[in-house]
Amino acid sequence: MATDSLVERLQFENASEPPAALSRWQIMWRSKYAIGGVAAVIAVATWATASFLPENFQASSDVLIGGRAAAATMDSVGGMNSLATQYAHLATTTPVLDEAARRAGTTAKELVRTTTVATVANTNIVRVTVAASSASVASRRAEAVAGSLSAFVGTLRTGKEQANADRLKELDALLVQAKNDVTAARSALLGAPSGSSAAQLANTLLNNAEQQVMMFTLKRVDLINQMTNESTAHDVSLTVLTPGGSAQQTGPRPLRSAVIALLLSLVVLAELAVFSERRRNPVNRARRHRPVLFG
Repeated sequence: MATDSLVERLQFENASEPPAALSRWQIMWRSKYAIGGVAAVIAVATWATASFLPENFQASSDVLIGGRAAAATMDSVGGMNSLATQYAHLATTTPVLDEAARRAGTTAKELVRTTTVATVANTNIVRVTVAASSASVASRRAEAVAGSLSAFVGTLRTGKEQANADRLKELDALLVQAKNDVTAARSALLGAPSGSSAAQLANTLLNNAEQQVMMFTLKRVDLINQMTNESTAHDVSLTVLTPGGSAQQTGPRPLRSAVIALLLSLVVLAELAVFSERRRNPVNRARRHRPVLFG
């Protein structure tokens, strides 16, 4: 009787054992048709949606900031990199974009919205990137902005040189006038009686004229030094490296979007299937141990 009772108790325990827990891969495999079907629907919907979106292209045009020195030093390279950063900011100013808009046949407002300008990391290259609805338009606008930047910098340099030349001409005229005043004052001093008021006035005029000659001479020397330094340090050349612009399609790409949507959907749906299954049938539950009774 004790043996029969033990057998019955073991049969009861085995019958009440919970089903074996399923692994993550088993749960995913059991739900493979549902997961694959829903993911396929999402991928097809993504492809169809992307197919109706307008195309978008980006074109880039690089501008090299270089000097005319025969040899490059660390200081000159650092200076060119610094100038590249300044010119990158200059490329988005109103004068540059107005001229670029005229060249590209568009508006400055449109270029402001679609143009980004930055330097290539740790180089003296300014990269102009323009987005448009077609590759040709994007290339034309990128080339227009790059060309406008190069022309505007040249205009600034020419204007500065012209202003310095005009200032030098003005100083030369003032210096000639001051020297003439010195000559006239000396003649008046020689013709005036010694100790007379006329002699004192002539002497005062001579001192003033000589001070003006000294002042204008120093200003002329400073201006010439400034012009020489600017010609040496800031004599840069801007070269458009990619005059035609290199256009690439940035969107939409239906096939790529559909593949990405399919992969993401498979991952998310698989995790949802595992989560749902474990909520309905919790795994790793503690088994209930019942004492085995004998007799």
